[in-house]
Amino acid sequence: MAKSKRKPTGKVHVPGHGWVQPNTKVARAWRAERAQNEVLSRYATKIEAAEVAELAKHNPTKELADILDLTYGPTGWYTTAGRFLNYLKEFVPGPKPTFTEFEFGANQLIVASPIEFASMCSHHLLPFLGYAHVGYISDGKVLGLSKIPRLVEWVAHRPQMQEAMTSQIADELKSLLKPKGVHVVVEAIHTCACARGVRKVGMYMRTSLPTGVFRDNAVTREEFFHMCSLQGGRSS
Repeated sequence: MAKSKRKPTGKVHVPGHGWVQPNTKVARAWRAERAQNEVLSRYATKIEAAEVAELAKHNPTKELADILDLTYGPTGWYTTAGRFLNYLKEFVPGPKPTFTEFEFGANQLIVASPIEFASMCSHHLLPFLGYAHVGYISDGKVLGLSKIPRLVEWVAHRPQMQEAMTSQIADELKSLLKPKGVHVVVEAIHTCACARGVRKVGMYMRTSLPTGVFRDNAVTREEFFHMCSLQGGRSS
């Protein structure tokens, strides 16, 4: 018959140490830690309850409608918060596309231009829209024609700075193909500079990143600009 486990007289059970005398250093440290955790738990519960109660007093959508002096109701701003969240979700990057590469011996200048895109400014969460012009000089491998627009679309689909978008397109192409050079030009209208702030409607921001032979050879750069109808880097 199995003996029943009973608490040893006068001892306390400390996790990881078993039954120990209550006046030992281990027991005292364990009691102090347990008491501290109980106090913190009660305090955190009170803070959390207070924050929830405070948030419950507010309706961010209604407050925004009041600030803008707009009608709030089922036919007005009632579902605006949900629509705005869905708008943000549309700029969450999807899975990276699969890129088809082909062996090709000749070294050629290959340009895809113009490629429309819509991205989002990471500073103001407002769209910037425009065109990407992408070129590379092959060195044994080329990319399937549809893959460059897919690359631009994938890179564009996230909150970011235009400068970062330009660099990432170039970096992805260099990593995929190991070409002799890549040149990426992005031109876009930023609504954060058109509808707010400086309010310059129609102003384009242009970023240009030449690498390899494009960086080192002015004639190659000019050929790229000509093929993109970007004489000297400006739209013709």
